[in-house]
Order: sequence, then structure tokens, then C-alpha cells
Amino acid sequence: MYSTGINSPVTMTIATGGGSYDANEPNWGNTSAFTTAGSPYSNLMQDLIYANAPATITLSGLAANQTFNLVLYNAGDQNVPGGRTSSFTVNGITQTSVWNGTTSTLVAGVDYVDYASATSDGLGNLVINFGVAGGAGALETDLNGFQLMAVPVPEPSSMAILAVAGMMLVGWRRRLACS
Repeated sequence: MYSTGINSPVTMTIATGGGSYDANEPNWGNTSAFTTAGSPYSNLMQDLIYANAPATITLSGLAANQTFNLVLYNAGDQNVPGGRTSSFTVNGITQTSVWNGTTSTLVAGVDYVDYASATSDGLGNLVINFGVAGGAGALETDLNGFQLMAVPVPEPSSMAILAVAGMMLVGWRRRLACS
């Protein structure tokens, strides 16, 4: 869905060795500072997908070979002393965050990771790999949500204007140097 509320043509496919749950699941004794402290991010962080084994989210229907800014939000629950480590790989780049169970504001590397230049493939797909093999606990990766924004590509006419402006600046600096 676009930020305007209109449906987008992008589809999402999830393959996970886990499931989903509420961050305040009473059966597991879980709580989240995002939802219990009245954080403005509580709607984003309320529910999550977890993976105890390698998992994949594929976004399809994107423009082919388009660069995006991808932000992955992840703050699971407080049932792991010392924090929940979550690792994500996009375009061969792995980023890890460690949520300490007490943060109720968004902090890079703690409850989200940011891929400033994630690129879709030639078919318009973008693949997010997450989760690790080996069971629950600190090896579980939680994903609360994501944000995907197209990175604007300068139009050729804009690039030409920038090139001309750069040449004018070089000429002006030379002229000053010769004076």
C-alpha cells in the first residue's frame, strides 16, 4: 500500500520457518516496551513475523533494476535476557540489530536496519533474507514491518544542468586563479 492509502501493485510472498504473534503474547510471557509504554510506534511494533530458521520475503511487482531505500523494523519481545539479535540480508549485504527489550523509540541498529540502496532485480523482485538456523531464543529473528521508498533517479536533463554548472564552477575558479 502506498503512503497515501492506495493499493500498490507490489505483492509479498513469505517463506518462513516460524510464524507470527502479538508482541504482548500472554502465553509466552512476552511484553514489548513499544506497546506497554504508549510509544507512538506501538501500531508498527505490535505484531511480528518470527523466524527460527532461514526465511525469505520476496517483494514482486516493483520496477526492474530500481533502487529503493528499505527500512526493516524489528523489536520482538522481552523474553530474551540481554536482547534479541535479528539479522537481515538484502542484495548480499547483512545487517544486524540487537533490541534490548526496553527501547520504545526508533534507534538504528537497535530496532531497525536501513538499506539505503536496495536494488530490485531485472524482473522487479526484491528479496529479504532473515532468520538463522538453530532454534529459538537469541537465534530468533523478528520482523515487525518494513518501509520501501523508491530512490529518485535524476532525469537526464537535470544531469546535463548539473554538468554545465560544474564546468562553469571550474571555469570560474580558473579565472579567479589567473587574476
